[in-house]
Amino acid sequence: MSNLFKPATPKKPDMSIVMIDKVSIVINVDDPQYHGLVFSELLNTINDIDTPLANHHKYSSAYPLSSTLFCPDIDGQITTDNPAMTIQSTKTTHKRPHFRLEFNPHKLFVPAYSSKMDEETDYMSCYLNEFFEGTFGMEFHQLIQHGKITRMDLCVDISGYSPSDFILGSSHSLKSQNVLDKKGNLGSTYLGSSKSTQYVMYDKAAALYGIDTDIKLTRFEWRGKPNLMIPNIHLAKNPFKTMRVHELHSLDTLPAPFDVGYIAALKDSLRFRGIRNAIKQQPKPRQKLIKNFLSDNKAEWWGFEDTWEDQWQRAITWTMLSHKPSYVPSMTAKELCG
Repeated sequence: MSNLFKPATPKKPDMSIVMIDKVSIVINVDDPQYHGLVFSELLNTINDIDTPLANHHKYSSAYPLSSTLFCPDIDGQITTDNPAMTIQSTKTTHKRPHFRLEFNPHKLFVPAYSSKMDEETDYMSCYLNEFFEGTFGMEFHQLIQHGKITRMDLCVDISGYSPSDFILGSSHSLKSQNVLDKKGNLGSTYLGSSKSTQYVMYDKAAALYGIDTDIKLTRFEWRGKPNLMIPNIHLAKNPFKTMRVHELHSLDTLPAPFDVGYIAALKDSLRFRGIRNAIKQQPKPRQKLIKNFLSDNKAEWWGFEDTWEDQWQRAITWTMLSHKPSYVPSMTAKELCG
């Protein structure tokens, strides 16, 4: 640690456990006959107006068949404003025919705010299994054992704070984009590209309750490509290790030659431009001093280095992504028709 800078006293905020917000799974199919049969069954389901379980998405050249699955609640009611899953398929003649599933596992298996949690979770599992058995010839968890996770969003919520209380950084040099809300406050920060690895910080309270809410809730999110087969999901490495979180008030301890006015302007620049762009705007003699200060003053409560394995195991167990069926059928026409 640099002798010039004394880090701010760490105070751990009220922070949620690690949560899985979205998962994308690609399931490659070696048997074109099986793929063709499932493709036809999905198309029939979409076109069946008496069973509003799925509907067409906007046409995609990559996925000519793209549908949304709406799961009914425990009372059998379907709300089309709350889709449970996107199901996509290539053409059977594609050089690598496959299916793609994208879903928020919390919507499928974690009705955390339901007073009938066990009953509703069991009901949802039965409904999904009925749908997937009728379409793919196997239960949902049997099917995804064949799949590879190509995209995953992991998140952590911090209550009592807004995005303007933090500065988001990374151990990698990533392009930063900051978005202001309608009141001119920092609404969200994006580091990196949505096509590769992206770190995101945004106002979750505003997303849930509207911009005028008095509630403060900030979400930190990692969006990336773990490239793990579902049976190996427990081997995922800690992606938050390379995300840097700085508490804005820690800048108040910047020593001379940084005075109060300069620090106030620097805070605004860091919040609204991002670390990389803000530092570029500073005089060259001060750029290294600011870099060293930020390096020495990362939030010590961030990173989950000591708790990642427990946190991850809890996340994949709670969302049932770690569930391993006793038997996994092969994806063949013979198995489907047998």
